[in-house]
This record gives sequence, C-alpha cells and structure tokens, in this order.
Amino acid sequence: MKLGLTLAGLVGLAAASPFTEHDTSNGLLPRGGKCNWHDKHCCAYPDRYKTTPYEPEHKNYYGYGRTIYVKPNRKFKIQDAIKKASPGDRIVVEAGTYNEQLVINKDGIHLEGHGAILAPTTYKKNACTGLVQDPQKKDLDAGICITGYKVKTTKFITEHKRVISVERFVKGVSVSGFTVQGSTGINIAIQGAKNTRISGNTLIDAGAYGALTIGSVNTVFYDNKVTTTKGGFIGICQDNKSDVFTIKNDVSAHIIGICVQTNSAVVERNTLNSNCIGIFVDPGVKGAKISHNIIGPSPTACGNTGAGIIIGSGIGTLVSDNTITGQRAADKSGAGIRIYDDKCVATPEMPISLACITLGRAVKARDNIVIRNKLSDNDSDISNLSEGTGNIIKCNTCTNEANIKAGQCKKP
Repeated sequence: MKLGLTLAGLVGLAAASPFTEHDTSNGLLPRGGKCNWHDKHCCAYPDRYKTTPYEPEHKNYYGYGRTIYVKPNRKFKIQDAIKKASPGDRIVVEAGTYNEQLVINKDGIHLEGHGAILAPTTYKKNACTGLVQDPQKKDLDAGICITGYKVKTTKFITEHKRVISVERFVKGVSVSGFTVQGSTGINIAIQGAKNTRISGNTLIDAGAYGALTIGSVNTVFYDNKVTTTKGGFIGICQDNKSDVFTIKNDVSAHIIGICVQTNSAVVERNTLNSNCIGIFVDPGVKGAKISHNIIGPSPTACGNTGAGIIIGSGIGTLVSDNTITGQRAADKSGAGIRIYDDKCVATPEMPISLACITLGRAVKARDNIVIRNKLSDNDSDISNLSEGTGNIIKCNTCTNEANIKAGQCKKP
C-alpha cells in the first residue's frame, strides 16, 4: 500500500467527484426478474459463505505425538521445548510471563498457550530479523518467527522484505492461545511456511505489524485479537505466494487494519474498529474476496484519513456483504469504500509502495465487484475514482444521495 495515500494523499483524491464516467453501475443481473433490494442475493452474485465453511478445515498433517509442558520461571524454556519437540508434538505453555523470543523451524509443531504472555526483552538475530526496519533503517525483530529453511529475501526498501525463494518450507505449524506483546517489529512473523495456523492469540503493541506472512502457502489467521495502545502500522498483512485466509479476527487501533497483498486472499467476518483504514487491497492484487466484515469508525486522530475498504489498483476484487460505518475525516474525505488507480509514483512525502515496486508499472483498478454492502454515517459511502473498466457497484444500502442517484445503492 502507498502510505502517502493513507496519511495524506486521500485529500487530493477526495477533492474529485466521487463518480466519473468510468463508474459502471450495471452488469449484474437479478435472480430471475426485478431486483429486490432487500434480498441479499440481489445481483445474482453467489454468497459462497452460506454453503461453505468460514475457514479451511484444520488438518493435523503429522498425527499426534507427545505433549511437552512449559511453566514460567523454570530453567526449561519455551525455545528448549521447541528444540526438543518432534513433528506432531504439542507444546503446552502454562500461564505466566515469558521474556523470550521464539523461532519455530520444525514441521508439525503445535504451540499452545494457556494464559501465557510472550514479552521479549532481548533479541538475538534470526531468520526474521530485518524483515522490517524502523525509519532510521534499524533492523527490527519478531516475537515469534516461523520460518522455512534457507529463505532468500529481497533487501528492505519499504514496508517489509519479500521472499524470493525457499529451499524447504516448514510445514504444519500452529500457534494458539498466546498473548504476544511489544515486539520491536512483528509479534508473529511467518516466512517460507506451508499450512500455518495462527488462532486465538492476542497481539499487542508490535513496532510495525501485529502479524505478517510472506512467501508462504496456506496461512490461516483465525479468531485473533490484534491491537495497540501506542498506535500501530498494520494489524495483519498478507504477502503470500498463495492461499491466505484472514477470518474472524478483531483488529483495532492501527493505520491499516488488514493489508491484502496476496492473489485470491480471503478476508471475511473480521471486526475492525478505530483504524485509519480498515482493509487495503494493494496494486495488482487479483481476485481477493472481502466479505461479511464489520468495519467501525475511524478515530479523529487519523486526521484527513478515514476509509473502510480501499482498492488501490486491485483487480477482480469481490467486496460483498460488509457493514461499514463512521468513516470520517477532518477534511470530509472519509469513504466507506474507495476504488482508485495508484499512479505508482514516489512523492517527496512518501516513497513508492512495495506493490508498485514489485509490479514495475502502474495498473488501473478493474473488474472489481462491490455489492450488498451496508454503509452509513460516512463522509462518502462509495467513491470510484478509477479509470479502469468493469468496476461494478450495485445493490448496496447507503444514505449518500450521490451514490443513490448513481444507482449504486438504495436507502435502508
């Protein structure tokens, strides 16, 4: 994502009319007749979540091995248990505070906290060191690092490093039930991993990201709480090779709640509050599905930034059945849903975004579908500033007269 937009650039975008000749509000047909605006299936686009599970079925790829117990204030540490464990082993960490930094590079490790608080106080360089940097270019660390073998990454330019290659993926790791707090960079970092499940954790006050997955396959973030008391950068960010599911999480008090940098990412049934931007789809990302999320008001501290969902040059995004309220900005530029074309040009205030660097060129937002969303109490409910083709906005519920006049929504 281009942070110039998130912090300042929305002002210029908001000055334009929220509707242009490029805004296409037709193309979806009702199911067998006139569209019923109270029917969730208006526009004949299927709601797959009515007939399929909300998340991929959790699989134990290695069977069930031993259970290893760790207690606080003992010589035997959590990292010792990880070193001792074999694939399929379950490590149960009892209630207490553990001032440790963890690395998981073994297959099939199930790390389970029972009231355990992980609060690193000292850091040792590992495979996740430097995935993010501070403004002074200092490498930052992760509280929990889940990593494959010989993961090759790019140099850090902006936002986070990207994975170039993985010699061997670490597989079948799960982390649940922990409170991870105060890591200098990332509370939970995942790189070069397959079939990773992060569930039921509380992630607090990370220096940059609550959770970040890069260069991985089939990562699931389920039922986590991600927040900060100091103001944070991004709650959960996904930059996988493929397959990422961010489901039923509670993300608050970040500049961006959830960033989408993976093709076909699924972001559903999350609750997002007090973020400057709820969900951001990066340039060039294809086929993301953003559905059934509840996005609450942006705080006044965000100044001229306030948006529920932003599609910045995303392609083929489905935005459906979300509830978005209270997206307001000091300059009245807040938007429930915004689609725009990222020009992929650096400004004096902000460097070019990581997605634009990866693409190597600017692309237009196109073929995005925005349907059956409920929007209220926003400066602007829906704003399409893209010159791309095939963007369909229809069958939404809103109160903005301009959106209603454009045929993009009706009053509740």
